[in-house]
Amino acid sequence: MSNYYDLLGIAKTATLQQIKSAYKKQALKYHPDRNAANPQEAKLAEERFKLINEAYQVLSDPVKKSRYDNQLEFEHARRQEYYKQYTSTGYSQSNQSSYGQTNQNYQSKQRRDTKKQPTFVFGKTEMYIVLGFAVMTVFAYFLMNIMSSIAYSSYMTEAKEAIEAKDFVTAVKALDEADGQKEKDAEVNYLLGIIEADYKQDYADAIECFEKAIKYADLEEKQQRAKYYIKKGDTYLLMNEYYKAVQEYKNAGSVGEYDQITIMKIAELYLYKLKDYDKASLYFDKVIDKEPTLIDPYIGKAAAKLQAKDYAAMEKTLNKAIEIDSENPFLWYYKGFYFWGKPTKKNQDKTKDKENACESWKIAARYGSEEAQKPLGEYCN
Repeated sequence: MSNYYDLLGIAKTATLQQIKSAYKKQALKYHPDRNAANPQEAKLAEERFKLINEAYQVLSDPVKKSRYDNQLEFEHARRQEYYKQYTSTGYSQSNQSSYGQTNQNYQSKQRRDTKKQPTFVFGKTEMYIVLGFAVMTVFAYFLMNIMSSIAYSSYMTEAKEAIEAKDFVTAVKALDEADGQKEKDAEVNYLLGIIEADYKQDYADAIECFEKAIKYADLEEKQQRAKYYIKKGDTYLLMNEYYKAVQEYKNAGSVGEYDQITIMKIAELYLYKLKDYDKASLYFDKVIDKEPTLIDPYIGKAAAKLQAKDYAAMEKTLNKAIEIDSENPFLWYYKGFYFWGKPTKKNQDKTKDKENACESWKIAARYGSEEAQKPLGEYCN
């Protein structure tokens, strides 16, 4: 692995300004256009230029730089450990005997070979030794796992607290340590995804993290998997990928029971973004079935029916909602549009419907609806 600090010619403690300055200097030196005269040098310069760009992209980003520094420290520690192991069993141990000692040992071996070799007997003592060793091995294994689990929990707690405090550099470091204790962990990737989406606004990387979280999650942990799908859907919503957002919300419902908030998100996406009023009404009905006294889904369904010009269903929805909360301004606001827009029978006077519409908007305004002022001003003067 190329050392990015060496590539830019800077120290590990370099400031962001020093990193930018070193990058500009190296990029100018190795730019392919400045080395085009010699094809061989141009190729080498191009490769060097790519590495310099890669180094700058990592070191100029606090989160990526933190990960890279941790990786360097780990690699350094691993090499040190390897060096210690290599030097602790030096070459000289295999050459301590002189030639005379070797010859003497050979003659002694020849004499021993003429004698009968002793037979090894596996008795109780040996059995106890083996059992003791096995018990110690199992105990050490479980102890190591317990210690790893404790360390993992500690790092995860630190990461969550850092995210809440918006200290994302500390959060990433803690999550890297937690990942070292438990590889391919769903929750680690979920939290990394939150950092990518909410802090860096790198939605593509966030989606990748949430996909890993879903992949690594236990199939029996339905609520956890549903949480990951919902956050993935929220990220697609930020990207204005409305169909994909709806699909992820539906995936959340397929692994765990739908919650009202998720169903409302699907219904409102169909209503306001995808203009599919039938599906919007269907999902508003799902919320109403779960919480028949909750007013918001009635309002959403009334808006969907208004757009679909299904005035009969709109009237039924509004009348049922007004029975629950007769002072809700939005219900009277839409009630006004119901009277104003509903068709009349042949030769029937529309005057009464217009009066009812204006009266409904007046009631909406009286209960605090600012939106009602517009139709009152346009249609009721």
